Amino acid sequence: MGHITEERRVSDDGHFDRSGIRGPIGFMAKNGIAANVVMLFLVLAGLASARNLVQEVLPDFSLDRVQIVVPYPGAVPEEVEESIVRRIEEQIRAVDGLSRVEATASEGLASVIAEFTSGTDVNRALNEVKAEVDRIPTFPAAAERPEIREITSRQSVIRLLVYGDVPERTLKELAYGIEEGLSALPEVSLAEISGARPY
Repeated sequence: MGHITEERRVSDDGHFDRSGIRGPIGFMAKNGIAANVVMLFLVLAGLASARNLVQEVLPDFSLDRVQIVVPYPGAVPEEVEESIVRRIEEQIRAVDGLSRVEATASEGLASVIAEFTSGTDVNRALNEVKAEVDRIPTFPAAAERPEIREITSRQSVIRLLVYGDVPERTLKELAYGIEEGLSALPEVSLAEISGARPY
């Protein structure tokens, strides 16, 4: 059976001899005041940083995806796919870091999601996608301007659909009133309208 030996150096006055310890630990062992100063600095720096920390129950973070949405009022899905979706897919394929394209053509709306490889600078990719989409000159005249945004992890708690047999302007003004009312609530962090055409 092996034996474990421990060597302790004791000075003439009976205290532990720290002269054999080297490096930062040795310096701190020899200078108790310096160790206390460093500890005090770390505690104060931590307290100062804690005041600036943002705490969120559901924090937003990037999903490495960019979405292009093009409203095309009155168009059937086949027309949306042929005149908008395919052109966007072909145009953005040259963007660096693109790994996958997912598209949906529905009645009156085209949606294309560009997914990028992990580690891609999404802000740069977003700007490149915008530049490529802006180069498409052949969108139908009735199609609205493309909306291009980064997809994050923001979760919606509730969705309200405003509809009725009234003019579009009346529905839009009602929706804006609901948005303002919800935004005024202290529990609501964000309320936004989607699908409303410009006046």
